[in-house]
Amino acid sequence: MPPLVPLFETLKEKKATLKLIKQVPDVAVYGFLLSTDLDDSLAEMVKKRWSELHHLTGERFLLGVFQPPAKWEASYRTYWRKHLGKDFDRIWREWQEFAGGGVAYDYLDLFKPKLKPSQLPCLVLFTDPMERKAVIRLLPKWDVESLYQLFIYMVEAIDECSDCPKERRLECLRKSLTSPSARTIAYFGYFKRKALDYLRKHPAKAFVTTASLVAALGTGSILPLAPGALEVLKALKKALGE
Repeated sequence: MPPLVPLFETLKEKKATLKLIKQVPDVAVYGFLLSTDLDDSLAEMVKKRWSELHHLTGERFLLGVFQPPAKWEASYRTYWRKHLGKDFDRIWREWQEFAGGGVAYDYLDLFKPKLKPSQLPCLVLFTDPMERKAVIRLLPKWDVESLYQLFIYMVEAIDECSDCPKERRLECLRKSLTSPSARTIAYFGYFKRKALDYLRKHPAKAFVTTASLVAALGTGSILPLAPGALEVLKALKKALGE
């Protein structure tokens, strides 16, 4: 059973996209993943993880993207046929033909405040499709898997804010996604994953680096290491080919 509110591909005309999102009921947060480069890692993440993103966004978060999936799920077609009615065949045909390279620039003035081209790629969130006062979360140029993990983190925050009263929801999104602490947590997670990947791929090098640091601290009398312990560290480093 698909979620009540899926991921969807935008349309060429932003007015048509606005009309489309107004046909989806019970949405707490609306979003657009604005990207212009169809070959970058963000576009690749959307195409590769379309099904996961479709289900991850849940029942109350409606997200528009500019990249079509590699394959459309049958349940996805059934969902939109139900909600779009007589408009379905026209919109479905456009989704099959449309690849939104550069079209995101046409959406910059859709939000308040108006976005600048230099702010792309970014995630834009709003809670009122009529007013569209927006929270902007700039997106880093990370690899596909790191961007997917970042998106999971952001959706968790969005889900929590969805339970707030509507008048406080936008500010909740702002604090949860764009505050210095929120951005620091996201970047910490990224560097932690990179460090663990490095440790898995280069265990000997990681040990030598750690051993060098410990030996330096011991030699400088910062760590209370016995002379025998320092000799062991030196021997191990030599054995590993330093």
